[in-house]
Amino acid sequence: MAGKFQQHNTSAAVCPRCNYDQSGVITSWKDACPLRGQCSECGLELDWQALITRRITPIPWWSVEREGMKWPLRIPLAWFFALRPMHLWTLMRMEHQIRLTRLCVLVITTLACLQLPMSLHRVWARFSQPAFRSMYSPSELSTFSPAELVQIDKLDEHINSPKGYLLDIVWPWTETLHVRSQVFLLGSIHRLPFVVLVPVVFLLIAPAVLFILPATRKRAKVRAGHVVRVWAWILSLAPLAGLASAIGFGLALLAGAEDDWERWYWGGFAGTIGLILPMLLMMIFAWFSLFIASERYLKLQRPLAVSVALSAVGFFASIMLWSLCAAEEILELLNAFGFGV
Repeated sequence: MAGKFQQHNTSAAVCPRCNYDQSGVITSWKDACPLRGQCSECGLELDWQALITRRITPIPWWSVEREGMKWPLRIPLAWFFALRPMHLWTLMRMEHQIRLTRLCVLVITTLACLQLPMSLHRVWARFSQPAFRSMYSPSELSTFSPAELVQIDKLDEHINSPKGYLLDIVWPWTETLHVRSQVFLLGSIHRLPFVVLVPVVFLLIAPAVLFILPATRKRAKVRAGHVVRVWAWILSLAPLAGLASAIGFGLALLAGAEDDWERWYWGGFAGTIGLILPMLLMMIFAWFSLFIASERYLKLQRPLAVSVALSAVGFFASIMLWSLCAAEEILELLNAFGFGV
């Protein structure tokens, strides 16, 4: 039986959710030890046998927080089991030791693996972009003023500059930042990285609201380490967000959307639905995972209300990002559906 259990990571009998010392309650027992109790600080139901003996079922074998030197090899398994939230948050317990370093490596690796294809996409789009002068005939160039010709030459210089390639590698997500820094990224389907960024912002913000707002987290009486763990595992859905966004972008193009350096055309109602629907489904799945984590792992009193509130903040943050970086496209979309602004 000893192999089926592991020791707590704490030496004192404390509440696993809020870290409140339970030794005062334990010393008040006289004739018998109750099997279950409740934390007087946060209201969590406690298993006194597990709390006193500090023996619990071990952390799942596929978790990066499991003991062992080969834990980096389990990062792909973390991405897979993040897609099974009911299984994940049933086996993961607050008593399990929180390894912040490994969770940070999980987050960094997840974001790096998501950014790599986006950076390659940006670099290829820049590399394959023809020179501006080659896009005009000699007769058309003769109609340009000297100042306009100088501007065209500057654009060609910016497109092929090492600084432009470096920006594409470091931050491939939004074209707006490149324009503000006077480095223009042109070429086919260059909006794809930005479309991927929108649901990723939802994953970044929604579970982190409790950590960003300390007063809210203290009111919920949850240790910061548990919030970091939930945030890291929810963020492991980022590859799914990238896949959903890429599918939506492809559906929009198949439905008639057009994308070039001059403008973006949504492709009417079908193109809009094709682009937005996969991202919305992904966000709903992320909300469901957050709800299961609130209910089965954090064991909050109102997990549905908490998960809806956190997801609402993440959703509005995504919409705000979209409105800031794609204002012209949104106005075109509203005009296309008769909501002229």
